[in-house]
Amino acid sequence: MKTNNFILLAVLILASLFSVHAQEQTVDTKKAILGKWQFSEIKVDILTSDSVVTEQMQLTMSSALALTQETMGQMILDFTEDGKILSNLGNDKTYWIEGDKLSMKEGGRTDEVSFEIKGDTLIYSTDMTEVMANRIKMMGQMGVDAELPDDLVVEKCAVAVYLVRPAEDADSE
Repeated sequence: MKTNNFILLAVLILASLFSVHAQEQTVDTKKAILGKWQFSEIKVDILTSDSVVTEQMQLTMSSALALTQETMGQMILDFTEDGKILSNLGNDKTYWIEGDKLSMKEGGRTDEVSFEIKGDTLIYSTDMTEVMANRIKMMGQMGVDAELPDDLVVEKCAVAVYLVRPAEDADSE
């Protein structure tokens, strides 16, 4: 019985040590986001109620993303302490952070995305399920013959943008 108690005590101590270690590694995202980030890639995860439509949409999105990634491949964003995002492509924005939400404002438009920083990678993502469902519905209303099932449901459409520290910026941190 004493052996079981010692094993239980050891497990509890190890668990608390791992918990403390995990808490120590929490990233202060407001500070960690500062500096330059270079566009790396965009990933889209689509799921509909029809597997053939899902596959077609994924292929279409892959082609569109290849063009987007080619255009954005040289984009570098610089997050400043005063809440600005400076872009080498000229479309500067303002930003603010609340928890795991990153809000970016350009002109009269504000986009809010979830974000996280993993090492030298900034990932921001958004759920586009409702937008995609509305676009498909609108296509049907406009008489666009896309041969989509009437009962098609967009179950998921998630977009994630990956940015990495440029080599010269990562070396200076």
